Amino acid sequence: MQQKVLTIVVPSYNTSQYINKCISSFLDESILDDLEVLIIDDGSADNTYEIAKRFEEQYPNTVHAVRKENGGHGSVINVGIQMTSGKYMKVVDGDDWVLTENLCRLVNDLKEQDADMVLNPFHYVFAMTNKTKLVPMDSVYCGREQRFQDVCLHVAKHLKLTGISYRTELLRENHIRVREKAYYEDIEYNLFPTPYINTITIFDYPIYQYLVAQSSQSVSSSNLLKNQHMFYTIMQDCIEFYEKNQCMLAENVQRYIKKVVLDFIRSQYNIYLRGASDPNAFADLQRFNQDFRNNYGAYYAEIGKRDAYVAILQKENKPMFIVLSRVMKIYRKLFRW
Repeated sequence: MQQKVLTIVVPSYNTSQYINKCISSFLDESILDDLEVLIIDDGSADNTYEIAKRFEEQYPNTVHAVRKENGGHGSVINVGIQMTSGKYMKVVDGDDWVLTENLCRLVNDLKEQDADMVLNPFHYVFAMTNKTKLVPMDSVYCGREQRFQDVCLHVAKHLKLTGISYRTELLRENHIRVREKAYYEDIEYNLFPTPYINTITIFDYPIYQYLVAQSSQSVSSSNLLKNQHMFYTIMQDCIEFYEKNQCMLAENVQRYIKKVVLDFIRSQYNIYLRGASDPNAFADLQRFNQDFRNNYGAYYAEIGKRDAYVAILQKENKPMFIVLSRVMKIYRKLFRW
């Protein structure tokens, strides 16, 4: 049997409301022979798996439905890496979808590719308004295979699950695994392969349509505060990954990973600002500061030096905490969602 060009791994947990739109966006007749779709149901309580099986019955040479015990998003990625038969692997969550026409372009372009990573722009799709926001790619970096170390700092905002397709063998040969039974492990999927990526090809057309601002998402303000310990665990994983690998990294790749780690630390501080209406948020910030300072003192000092408002939060002044939380609320309303 001829190897598939691209496998799309679809992590699905209680996604019956969205899964039809997601899977249908892949199934253009012109690419079915080159495409594999792995719908991996992570122990859903709804009829996600039954819907997936119907797609499998209709497209048996393309779609495969897999059911497993609940282990979190990361466990689905780990299973997907092992099951993937495509030359390249891309993850598309079950409540998101792709631009079908551009997916066809990608599959055809991947036939000519051997780069370790392929990168595309993506859209945010805002759940409340259905408006979209393109995260564009600078055309100067597009259309040719390049050394990853030469461009990683320039395209850092695109180096996310929503933009990435990996060469499958790179993931397998280097035993890439991400944390299971935790949220926010997608940052590990973005980072852990980077020491092994030599080449990258960047295309200028968007694929992924990322639905955001749903109250059920792990990145909603209330869920971030509730799951802050998971965020901190992933942050520690990333710090340890950086320290373990920094000596083997090219300078630009080292700088890129350090930036991602520091940005992730900043995001931990943002959790407390976004959740400031919770009466425990300030005490949670104090506990985090103490633990982070005691265990990762160099990073605690560096993020405080880099980001002025983080330095204010490290002083644990409650009136300033309230002021900063209000500033963040206004900022998110004006510039984010």
